[in-house]
Amino acid sequence: MLAAGSVAAAGNAPVVVAGTVADEASKAGLLAKLREVYGAASVVDQLSIGTVSTPANWNAYVQKLVSPNLKMITRGQLKVDGNAVSLRGDVGSEAQRQQIAGDIATNLNPTYTVNNGLRVVASEQGMLDAALADRIIEFESGKATLTESGMGILD
Repeated sequence: MLAAGSVAAAGNAPVVVAGTVADEASKAGLLAKLREVYGAASVVDQLSIGTVSTPANWNAYVQKLVSPNLKMITRGQLKVDGNAVSLRGDVGSEAQRQQIAGDIATNLNPTYTVNNGLRVVASEQGMLDAALADRIIEFESGKATLTESGMGILD
């Protein structure tokens, strides 16, 4: 069993990897891959070594899951428990959601099951566009002062 951990966070938030791996080599390999993708200063190691049962080539598969595409996820969590993979978090578009899910499916063999819980969240620009609904915010001619109708739209 590994590691539930935050796979990506907005801005400079740390990537936390936590859970139990079978041996020091598994831990070192996973941490090296995470540091390669996110940078050494961004990875917080909360892994422990213990008795766990893992499928064949588990370490290699888990390391393949840690790809630069995971950086598209905010407030995310990647959990790998044996051959069950669960992915949660927010992405900016359906295309990103499908790209990440496709990459995960490509990098695992058919014995793994994937629970894709990624959500598409509206971009800030999209929310602004929807709020304005193609309305024009008017200013007084030659001034930086809003007209009464312009103020009404912003309100």
